[in-house]
Amino acid sequence: MMGFLQFFRGRQDLALIFLMILTVMVMIIPLPTILLDLLIALNITFTLLILVVAIYVKRPEEFSAFPSIILLATSFRLAITISTTRLILSQADAGAIIETFGSFVTRGSVLVGLVIFLVITTVQFIVITKGAERVAEVAARFTLDGLPGPQMSIDAELRNGDIDAASAQFKRAQLEKENQFFGAMDGAMKFVKGDAIAGLIIVAINIIGGLSVGMLVQNMPVDAALNVYSRLTVGDGLVGQIPALIVALCAGTIITRVNSGKDSDLGTDIVAQLASGPKAMFVAAAIVGMMAAIPGFPVFIFLAISALLVLTGYLMHRKAKAGNPDEEGRMAVAGRASAKAMPKTNAQAAAAIQPEPGSVVSILVGSAVHVAIDPVQFVEMRESELDLLHAETGLRLPGFGIEEDDLLPAASIRIMLDGVAGFDGEIPTGKVVAICEADILTINAIEGDRVDPKWGLREAYWVSPKSAPLLAAADVKVIEVSELIARTGGRFIRRNGGRIVGYRQIQTVIRELGAEHENLAAQISQTISAVQLLNLVRKLLQEGVPLMPRRILFEALLEASVTAVSSEHLIRSARTALARQICAVNCDENNVIAGYVLEPGLEIALRDSLVRGGDENSLQPGAEVAGVLSSEANLMLKNHDADAPAPVILTSDELRWPLSSWLRTHRVDARVMAFSEISSEFSFVPVGALGASVAAPRHDEDLAA
Repeated sequence: MMGFLQFFRGRQDLALIFLMILTVMVMIIPLPTILLDLLIALNITFTLLILVVAIYVKRPEEFSAFPSIILLATSFRLAITISTTRLILSQADAGAIIETFGSFVTRGSVLVGLVIFLVITTVQFIVITKGAERVAEVAARFTLDGLPGPQMSIDAELRNGDIDAASAQFKRAQLEKENQFFGAMDGAMKFVKGDAIAGLIIVAINIIGGLSVGMLVQNMPVDAALNVYSRLTVGDGLVGQIPALIVALCAGTIITRVNSGKDSDLGTDIVAQLASGPKAMFVAAAIVGMMAAIPGFPVFIFLAISALLVLTGYLMHRKAKAGNPDEEGRMAVAGRASAKAMPKTNAQAAAAIQPEPGSVVSILVGSAVHVAIDPVQFVEMRESELDLLHAETGLRLPGFGIEEDDLLPAASIRIMLDGVAGFDGEIPTGKVVAICEADILTINAIEGDRVDPKWGLREAYWVSPKSAPLLAAADVKVIEVSELIARTGGRFIRRNGGRIVGYRQIQTVIRELGAEHENLAAQISQTISAVQLLNLVRKLLQEGVPLMPRRILFEALLEASVTAVSSEHLIRSARTALARQICAVNCDENNVIAGYVLEPGLEIALRDSLVRGGDENSLQPGAEVAGVLSSEANLMLKNHDADAPAPVILTSDELRWPLSSWLRTHRVDARVMAFSEISSEFSFVPVGALGASVAAPRHDEDLAA
């Protein structure tokens, strides 16, 4: 035996071939009952092994061989069923395992055994298999439809230098592996479904065939034939259906697994999420305790379960409380750590947070906010925000620093742009920000005040730092003051990039372009003046257009400059060239752009209000049209789902720039796209229309008619 195993060691391909040949031979060659018992035991062991692996796997695609394993396991199980059927019909004996299953489950009643078999098969087929099949089908379709998005993201990271070629190749391989896995699982679920149906049919055939053989061939009485063959058939059916049920459970476990963002197994995820807050345990304990009062219910059992839930909730609460020392002790520990660890680094960071002389953007804070800032954390987060801005825009925009202002209230913050206030807010003393829904706070018995939406957080709450461990256990993102200010500064620069960018950044872009495409950079410098180029870049940044890839952008500007008569034409050419990038910014994971269109009445009214200028056109709508457009566009932004990309307004090429400019002037932060900018890889889905209340204006020629 050891020699046999040693032969297959290192030759897994031969082992697989041997298993497949064995499967075919089991179907054809009559086997002795002892060998059949061995194969049945191996089949049950194999399916249990698959179940354990499915539970411990971190991500579904890590078990990429699972679809093929389903095929092999199903084939092997059906081969065993065929062999057992042969023995049942020919010898009325199918081995000890099947005999034991049949006798133990039926308990002397064939009807009981059949009912149990039908219940197991029904649960497997209707509940587990059907559900997993649907999930696999949807996952395969969504993964395939969303494939271009991740591919473009990898290409963008590679172009921007965020990853090297080896990392990009690895990510593409992982993406391809994920797509192949979900596609294969969609097909493999048909094996599981077919296995359940085959089990029902085989049981029916065995009962009918067994009765026929027993009565006609063996000359057995009807009751004796029914007892023998039905008992063996039920045992055979259970021996086949229980491993099939386990495989179906494995498939359901794998296909319904949602990535939690952590390298943890399914059991860890379930326990962590069910036990995310002690309040949930206490509420469940109260409900279970009340159920003990229902007449006829076993009081002791329900009270014991309720007590267990209370104990679990208490231990969770004590653990969370122990993870957060009292304020005085926490500050003492932090002070000692700060005194011991990296005073030089803190001193450098404290100097680094100061605004540079002549800074375009600076952040003024009150005394209480200034004390709460961790210089090291702020510098870290600020650099991260600036790197993200560079990846998004292709420009190295100026940074920002923090300065204490004695004239501001202690809890205030003000962001200055060229000496003028562009943002004002307040940070409650001794608070942090929890980004979550109100229900999470309620479940964990945490008090919090809603954060003003102007901070750029759709739903967030000011909470006490003592609540951080509880929120972390519930997978809630908690932001401290330093990170909040850095993120707000980055968001401010992103929204005001068109005002911040200057000649210095333009010169840097041309210089970097020249390092890659020397002739193109030279042609741009000769054809388009620095003033005109700065104006174009500012307008593109105002609309959130990524200035990458640079080659595509500047080639489009160079070609358009030959025939363009205005900067609006140049912008239109640049946006058309960058249509794929613009769509990628505004689409969801399925490459779908959701947005609004203009009702005919509003579109005609806007065309009539179009004022044509030398360099660009503008809109001057009447008060009624302006009010409708502004209010409905703001309502559109207010109602959109925070987890989805912001909706866009889709209109004609002629109206796109004037409408976008008018909305920005009236402080409506909505993106406007033209129909021609929807790239072929993307699709637009209208979710509404603006201006339903605006009637189409009647022109003089219409009245004359």
